[in-house]
Amino acid sequence: MTLAIKIMDALKNNPGSSDRTLSEFIFGTPHRSTQINGECHYLENIGRIERKKIADGPIGSYLVRPKPVLTVVQSEPDDRRTMMTEDQVKMAVKASLESAGWEATVAWGRSRGTDIVATRGENRWIIECKGAGSLPPMQNNYFLTAIGELIERMNGSCSKHSVAFPDLPKYRRLWSELPAFVKEQLSLTALFVSENGAVSEVDGAETLTGAARDRSRTNMRRQNRSPCSF
Repeated sequence: MTLAIKIMDALKNNPGSSDRTLSEFIFGTPHRSTQINGECHYLENIGRIERKKIADGPIGSYLVRPKPVLTVVQSEPDDRRTMMTEDQVKMAVKASLESAGWEATVAWGRSRGTDIVATRGENRWIIECKGAGSLPPMQNNYFLTAIGELIERMNGSCSKHSVAFPDLPKYRRLWSELPAFVKEQLSLTALFVSENGAVSEVDGAETLTGAARDRSRTNMRRQNRSPCSF
């Protein structure tokens, strides 16, 4: 059972509970309220709870009906463009990670730090995310910024590193144009989030062919073989 589900279960019988109270319900101690706070912001972002302050008391959380996660803008009958935000990319990646047994900590909105840090046993997965932007040219800057921010955070031998974007042709092309040897040396992969929230992972070998692709994937596996196994 994920922490998000535990929080929603606690709120069914205890609506309006503060982060401190939820921490006591779930962990038996009030000292993990910061972790509860981050997860509550995630649930608020996807429309599962609302948070409001009553009188002079602390902020409380309340269950609400789920709201749509993705917004699709249709300009013409045959031209559907996903205006997926960065937080929506993070939501989809977080859900995909947790379904695979990872525990994911997310920096929502304008919070500083790594966008997603996922852990599973001794393994860590560092992920930088970007949204679609309001204009296609913005995706060039977003792509380069995500790569640069990820490189700055490469500091662990047991870490896997990825960038995550909406599954748009521009981002796919930018990823394919990034030199394969760079992806291989950094053991870098890309996560693409579709309109329905499905996440697909592409490694550096996808842009190569034949024997070169096989050698690249063999090298990437060797780099991640020990002590980490992703």
